[in-house]
Amino acid sequence: MKSGGPDSELAASLRYLTQRYTIPIPQAKAVLADIGTEELAHMEIVTALL
Repeated sequence: MKSGGPDSELAASLRYLTQRYTIPIPQAKAVLADIGTEELAHMEIVTALL
């Protein structure tokens, strides 16, 4: 788990949340939003540990 850079939790969450807008299937949009939100929660944990 990295706290910065292209492989960080923040980068992952932003990828999921931005991909959400290009997916035409509503269920897939919901899944990407859920995953992106969970990745943001991971970032919260990482920042609490630093």
